[in-house]
Amino acid sequence: EAILLEVGDTTVVSELRITLVSVNDDGCGRARECYWIQFRDATFQVWQGKEDLGEITLSTASREDSTPFVQVGEYYLVLKDALGYETDIDTAEFLVTKTLEPYLNQY
Repeated sequence: EAILLEVGDTTVVSELRITLVSVNDDGCGRARECYWIQFRDATFQVWQGKEDLGEITLSTASREDSTPFVQVGEYYLVLKDALGYETDIDTAEFLVTKTLEPYLNQY
C-alpha cells in the first residue's frame, strides 16, 4: 500500500523510520502534460532502528542519474510520485516493499 507524506511528516514501517525532508519538482503540475522533467525528486531521512542512514533522494524524473528506488536492508523504498509544482504543500507517495519485481515494469 502506498504511503503519502507531506514535507516534515514521518512514518514508521517495520524497523524503518522515514521522514520526507524535501521535494524538488520542476514538472507541469497535474493540469498539463509534461514530456520531459528534469527534477521530480523526493528526499527522505531514513533510520533503520537506531541507525541513521542519512538522506536518500529518489526521483521519477528524466535525468540519466534518476533512480526511483533504493534497497534499505531487506526492504526497497519505491517512489511513485513527488509533487511540488503549483502546490501549497509538497508531497511524496512511495512504497516500502520486500519485492521489487512488481514495480520494475513501471520504470
